[in-house]
Amino acid sequence: MKKVLGLIFAASVVLAAPLAHAKEAVPAAKRVEQPAPVSVTLSAWSVTLDKAGKERFKRAESAKPGDVIEYRAELRNVSRATLKDQALTLPVPPGTAYVPSSARPAQAQARADGGKFEAMPLMRVERNAQGQEEKIAVPPEAYRALRWPVTDLPAGSSFKATARVRVTDTPAETAKD
Repeated sequence: MKKVLGLIFAASVVLAAPLAHAKEAVPAAKRVEQPAPVSVTLSAWSVTLDKAGKERFKRAESAKPGDVIEYRAELRNVSRATLKDQALTLPVPPGTAYVPSSARPAQAQARADGGKFEAMPLMRVERNAQGQEEKIAVPPEAYRALRWPVTDLPAGSSFKATARVRVTDTPAETAKD
């Protein structure tokens, strides 16, 4: 039985820019509100295989554990100037696990809970049985967000990114954890 998952659209796309907090330094009386220089769209697609093994896509309205969802995000510069040092961030919703090597473009970075964004695969240092430090891979199931740095985004252009997650729990199961 399929259950509608709020997590499908719980993933929000976040625009992160170095100047995001700059308006806090300007007194409200002197601040002039301007339209956002970017628009961001996000869609979720269910990924299935047909009898020939070819991938098929349809809008994801519901999902169940084991289903694969592909998120498609687009960052569009709606201003008249080139935007510098932007980033497109896609959270990996609770109840899902990132599908390794599914991020496009491939230069995406990832973050596990509370960590900083780094190149994939994420690594952590642990002590082995002999007390020596060794690097081990962080399992993709622990990734909580993906980020694509966008150095320059010319006026009128867009940056598109996709990533897949596998549904691991229904929202009710996730809430119990």
